[in-house]
Amino acid sequence: MKKLKSILIMSSIFSFLLNCQGQKEKFEIGQVWKYKTRVNEENSTLQILKIEKIKNQESIVHIYINGLKMKNPNHETGKSEFIGHLPISELALSESTIKLVQNNKKLPDFEEGYKIWKTAFDNGNAGYFTESVTDAINFVEKALIKTQN
Repeated sequence: MKKLKSILIMSSIFSFLLNCQGQKEKFEIGQVWKYKTRVNEENSTLQILKIEKIKNQESIVHIYINGLKMKNPNHETGKSEFIGHLPISELALSESTIKLVQNNKKLPDFEEGYKIWKTAFDNGNAGYFTESVTDAINFVEKALIKTQN
């Protein structure tokens, strides 16, 4: 019985170590994902732009979202079809994504928006979204409408 218990413990440890070493991150730069969209934006996708760890080891994933029908009174058409840079927690993104569509190493131009965000974040003046992608889009849309008023 003692020997069987030792074998089971060793087997569990071995299995744990194999899983830790073999784990691949879910998100990678360039991936394009379908996600739980807003109504009438079912063709919208998001692309992974950058992934970075912050102090508490949580990951912030920077994404580009296209295929939107977001109200934007500042745009000549009154709508925006994309968000060029949106920082979101890996957990919130994971809960929002449905299916990996493709890997596209060609990224949209996001560096300027990222640098502005990063400077503000490092100075304690910006954060990142911890709720769903849809909630983040709604927040951005409301902020755009509010700037017009």
